[in-house]
Amino acid sequence: MTRATIGFILSFAAACAIALTGSATAAPSHRLVAPEARGSVLGWDYVSRIPVVPGTLVDGAPDALQDQSLNSSFVVRRTAHGRPVAGARITWRASDSSSHIALFAPTTDADGRARIWYFAGQAPVQRITATDRTTGQRITFTMRTAEHIEPTVGRYVALYFSAPASVTSSGTNQAYTVTATPQTDPTRTYYELITAWQQPDPSEVSFYGGIQNFDCSNDNDTMAPLICGKGRGSQRGHLAIFSAWNAKDAAGNILAPRVAHLPDTTFCADFTGEGNGLKCTAPLDWHAGRRIVWKVEKLPGATNPAQRVRSSVSLDDGVTYREIATFDLPVQPDFRTISPFVENWGGDEAPTCLDVALRHLTINAMSFFDGTTWSRPASASAMGGIYSDDTTACENYSITSTPDGLSIKSGGQGNWLDIRPALAQSGSDFPLRSGFADSDQVRYQWQDVGISTVR
Repeated sequence: MTRATIGFILSFAAACAIALTGSATAAPSHRLVAPEARGSVLGWDYVSRIPVVPGTLVDGAPDALQDQSLNSSFVVRRTAHGRPVAGARITWRASDSSSHIALFAPTTDADGRARIWYFAGQAPVQRITATDRTTGQRITFTMRTAEHIEPTVGRYVALYFSAPASVTSSGTNQAYTVTATPQTDPTRTYYELITAWQQPDPSEVSFYGGIQNFDCSNDNDTMAPLICGKGRGSQRGHLAIFSAWNAKDAAGNILAPRVAHLPDTTFCADFTGEGNGLKCTAPLDWHAGRRIVWKVEKLPGATNPAQRVRSSVSLDDGVTYREIATFDLPVQPDFRTISPFVENWGGDEAPTCLDVALRHLTINAMSFFDGTTWSRPASASAMGGIYSDDTTACENYSITSTPDGLSIKSGGQGNWLDIRPALAQSGSDFPLRSGFADSDQVRYQWQDVGISTVR
């Protein structure tokens, strides 16, 4: 064997050893690349770098408009050879199963952009991944939760029903009924059913009324004593409430409501705070999953300008009614707009929005009486509100139409604001009503709702 032959064999053996051991000097391997991917880039166009708060919308510019006033949470841009690519299909994935992604569109727009709204989950580290389904390119962004999060209550969620035109602002024999089903009953829950406003000042509440699950561990001498009776078992704390607010005359003098009639089980006391007036409560054995019908009637008998109003409730689908209280209100109540709502009443703060107990009410039916005929509402709108700028702007709430009526939820998990109707405005494909970063828009998120399932 010649020296040259030996040298060749040694060189060949060394090359084989290098290939088998995966040395860095081995010949490079090539991954097949789709033709569409050559020269294409998928990159972040906008991300939020603010620590996230569970249960809230991720918005990196809460005090300013960004991303063409859409205030998206994340925006990617697909380009090819430096030019935007429209129509590229982008999919999104979140690492946290308790989070929520609201998709703007499944493909990129004319500028090559695709965007989402992201509602933060509970995990301390959360990742969002965008994938270009054509090229397989994938990018990921990592978020972390804030180190300090203020305890909070959930949003209060309200419906506003507009009466048909035949219901005027001052009809004497008018009435209305609200049929509702409380679906849950955590402590410190207020399912308000019958709110109406004053005439001639529609900015002032005339009265509230509804059902509560009162926390009987808190002493409250303004509540009917029987509400927290130990013999009530699981119904302990369940009550009905009817409260009328003070009004003012033209000179600014306070006009107070007066009791016209009161059942033995109802207890009334003055209240102050959000407003001032007279609050009446009575024990009521309402149950989650069972319907309640509340009726409010204007009656004759009060001295002008007062208006007598009776509030009563039925637990048997309107067959029989039990009076809660009858007031002589200081000024006319306006029955043209009636508002039920769900409220996390009396505090009970949770560590984060996603820890707030679910409060869920279904409005099954609404009917207005104009003095002659009972009629369905003409229209309805809805709003999710927060109590102050110090309250977390929780987005785990919803307003949806179901076969049983309008469902309003606040708190819990897997329950999220449908951001499109909350931000929709005519005149463009998808702008914001007033800019989601506007403080009033963050605090009060309005939307119109259909009432086809409200009987």
